[in-house]
Amino acid sequence: MPDGPSPAAPLPALHGIGRRFRPSWRLLLAPLFWATPLAVGAGLALFHRSVLGNPYWLYVGTRMAVVDLAILYGAALFYLLCFPMHVGPDGVRSHTFWGTPSLLRWDEITAARTWSLLGLAYVLITPGGQWWRTLWAPGVTEDPAGFATAVREYGGPDTPVARWLEAEGR
Repeated sequence: MPDGPSPAAPLPALHGIGRRFRPSWRLLLAPLFWATPLAVGAGLALFHRSVLGNPYWLYVGTRMAVVDLAILYGAALFYLLCFPMHVGPDGVRSHTFWGTPSLLRWDEITAARTWSLLGLAYVLITPGGQWWRTLWAPGVTEDPAGFATAVREYGGPDTPVARWLEAEGR
């Protein structure tokens, strides 16, 4: 019997193999485009109220706009840095809707389609009959040509993700 704890199970595939793709900052242009004027507009509305009366609203309006924008851009940076996607010989690793990292092997993937949520483009990669394991991969990566090449190289040209790429013209 060996001394100490038993060795940990090996990490599921893609550890150190395959390619990593981060979401592109372009993915965030649409939400930031409509959210920034909303935050500034709310601040200006409160600023306007301060001009008509109590200067306290100037402080509240300015602070609200600054805090809203800091939260908005901080969340965008968090998304860009913390939600990469991996493509390798064993499959695709990304995150589910709930943020849980998950791996779908190439033979499990039955469909891939584009989905937009709050202006963010995603590729929903679905395993057969297990909707709760659907991966929400970024629809736009920093290296779209590299992503397409990795999918075709590791998964083959007949995988649902490769067919989705072809249908999208990538």
